[in-house]
Amino acid sequence: MPRSADPAADAPRITATQDAPAVELSPSLLGTLQQMITSAIREQLIVLLPAQVTTQPEVIIPE
Repeated sequence: MPRSADPAADAPRITATQDAPAVELSPSLLGTLQQMITSAIREQLIVLLPAQVTTQPEVIIPE
């Protein structure tokens, strides 16, 4: 099977199911979506759990 000049044309396809239409996403787009979703979840956790999420550990100096 000859390879196309477009690498996305040779990428595996996601086939349609009875409930969902066919969607064709390239691996690089899937990676980008995964990063966006991960970032959005991380931002929401920081908003929802401000007391538990800290950027620096608390330092207690004994007297």
